[in-house]
Amino acid sequence: MRASVLALLATLLVACAPTSPAPAAPAPGAPTPASERAERQVLRIGGNMLPSNPTPQGGTFFPQYYAPLYDTLTWFGPGFSVVPAVAERWDVSADGLTWTFTLRRDMRWPDGSALTAEDVKFTMDTIFELRWPQVALFTAVTETRAVDAATFQIVTRVPDMAIPNNAAQLRIVPKAYFQSVGGFDGYLQKPVGSGPYELVEYKPGDITRYRKRAAKHAFRDPPLEEIVFRIIPDVAQQLNGLRLGEIDLVFGNFTADQLEQAQRAGLELLNVEVSSSHINFPYSTYEAKNSPLKDKRVREALNYAVNKEALAQAVYKGFARPVGQMGTPGSPWWDDSVQPWPFNAQRAKQLLAEAGYASGFKVSYDLQPGQLPQELVLAVQSNLRDVGVEMEIIQNDQATFLDKYFGRVQKADLFPLVTGETNGFFQSMRNAYTCQTPAGPGLGIYCNPEFDKLVAEAYSERDAAKRAQIFKQANRLMRADVPQLWLLTYNNNILFSKKVRDLKLVTPTQFNFDSVWIAK
Repeated sequence: MRASVLALLATLLVACAPTSPAPAAPAPGAPTPASERAERQVLRIGGNMLPSNPTPQGGTFFPQYYAPLYDTLTWFGPGFSVVPAVAERWDVSADGLTWTFTLRRDMRWPDGSALTAEDVKFTMDTIFELRWPQVALFTAVTETRAVDAATFQIVTRVPDMAIPNNAAQLRIVPKAYFQSVGGFDGYLQKPVGSGPYELVEYKPGDITRYRKRAAKHAFRDPPLEEIVFRIIPDVAQQLNGLRLGEIDLVFGNFTADQLEQAQRAGLELLNVEVSSSHINFPYSTYEAKNSPLKDKRVREALNYAVNKEALAQAVYKGFARPVGQMGTPGSPWWDDSVQPWPFNAQRAKQLLAEAGYASGFKVSYDLQPGQLPQELVLAVQSNLRDVGVEMEIIQNDQATFLDKYFGRVQKADLFPLVTGETNGFFQSMRNAYTCQTPAGPGLGIYCNPEFDKLVAEAYSERDAAKRAQIFKQANRLMRADVPQLWLLTYNNNILFSKKVRDLKLVTPTQFNFDSVWIAK
């Protein structure tokens, strides 16, 4: 899914092409009186899951875990805008195929050597060669080139205006060090980055500890001296740790009751809508089986059959809300005019009868443990049964579920997913919901050539406002096809002590701890 990046001559670049914003990369710091700050600036974070390791190979999610150690080529500002980081500016060629990034010249590795375009190229090439998860962000890339020490170029097979946005997840590794320790296996033993922290302790499945380096960073000056991530599998133990002051912040999959209890105990809650949950009607399955879901009236009936408002209150107690589309509220794809599908069991039965299924039918549902709350799945099953549709739940381990997702094994009639915005271009939509991705065939979840055309047009549109309108047009087209049973928002719940100050999310999913400080 990932490609490499080729460079064209700088003379091909045009002045009118999109460029990076003027402001420098943020260096928030903590402009507070020393008398208000704790003597030790240590942030202790608990959670039931962390990436598999502290190298960029560990994943594309949970960027705050990697941020202490690594810098990225770009970073995010408000509203999925892109701001400089290691790259201080960028341009794209007139044909939209070649991106040129100009790097800061004051970036240094811990040994004092300069971070150069060779390191950026090496990182991107390693992603492709070792198939790191970031490959899904660069499916249009064909070649990379270090033109000189401060100039890095990327070439794509089709215009892809998402490249600067996706570069916010390009965590740069040092080429010379990586090679000197014998490649990835050696690098995994002691990862090194250009970020303001160094890794001082790492025990898989237990703890990751970062300590601020003595050397001044080029553009980041976080107040925290240490950041500690700790695996705490039990939610009750996480909450007790917060109440007792043993940890400062927790990312967790909390129930509505637990969130309410935490707030009553005086803990702070950051409840952010990061995505939406839905149950897909994979066209590859209903075409292969000639199932009732091939009829759009049946797909409409299932949407009418589920009481989403009742689910939001019963399962989440108002910490989630019904939706009628994929994605993250407030993102460029999101269309506020698209309303949730109303609950109308009688209309559902009427549509099923019109389609020839007055007596109902059976469908299979692929379940991946932990993806959606069991109460939610069972409530959907009950709602469908009320209109005559029996939903058989198929238990899948993660490997089997991924095989089905990628189309290596046929999906069930109903295939659940949670999709959100990570880059301002709804990358997961492009990779999973088109007939044809830049790297090859789609995944069999949704296929409408007109939708593909709109998505390609949006990715090649340089004007952000025009691009958002095209995305919204694609969104409405998808809604008309009814390829899913849309459910609820999916929220990121962060509980933390009142001593944790200035926790700021630049996007719902992309943030670091550079602004955070600890009060007395």
